[in-house]
Amino acid sequence: MDEGVICSFRLKQSNSGNLARPCPLGYDVVRIEGIRRAGYPPEYVRQARAERRDRDTKGRHPLPLTIRKATPDDAPLLVRVVDMASDGVVPALWAEMAPEGADASGVGHALVAAEDGEFSYRNAFIAERDGAALGGLIGYVLPITPQPVGPDVPEAFVGIEELAHLVPGHWYINFMAAVPEGRRQGVGAALLNAAEEQARDRSCPGLALIVAASNETAMSVYERAGYTERARCPFDLSDFGEEPTEAILMVKDLDE
Repeated sequence: MDEGVICSFRLKQSNSGNLARPCPLGYDVVRIEGIRRAGYPPEYVRQARAERRDRDTKGRHPLPLTIRKATPDDAPLLVRVVDMASDGVVPALWAEMAPEGADASGVGHALVAAEDGEFSYRNAFIAERDGAALGGLIGYVLPITPQPVGPDVPEAFVGIEELAHLVPGHWYINFMAAVPEGRRQGVGAALLNAAEEQARDRSCPGLALIVAASNETAMSVYERAGYTERARCPFDLSDFGEEPTEAILMVKDLDE
């Protein structure tokens, strides 16, 4: 037996009353075929295949993910989503905006709970399973006529604003993240699908997002979902303790 292969052995009485050979269970499909060719009784092959199916489905969730519109009560989760999606950079900006004696989370909660603005819960969607929130997305339609970058935009983010100006009228994914306990459960794919439905409902020409070139994991997720690079610019976050990188505008065009 190969090292590291875990299997169970058992003896089973055959229909003829003789003890059949021990069945190596838990093998992959190649080994299952080996069991069949070695002449084990058919019930062993069926059992090995059943154990493989059980192993393959172990850890999967029988309850489906659902996507819903956010409410003001989702503000704590959405602040967390912004924190994770921006790697802590946006909360650092919130801290600079906070009045003396207040903290960044207070500023973030106020912005998310507001009825308008880019951070508003009205622009957000929540992914949940069985009532447990596993992630969120904040997005909206970009103006057809972009506004000039204002003087209050931090220098590091001027290039981000200019990239967004290249895709007017697109449905823009500003922030998206799954909480740690919701990762590897299809949360990102489900939220991207919801964003695409929103874009189609609004007759947008496509969807757009901006991701740091250093975030290769996120880029691969977006590429699998059909997003391609449209443009990029320098993205220097050294003032926030991050290595300089590039910001990449990724776009998914929608069929008319």
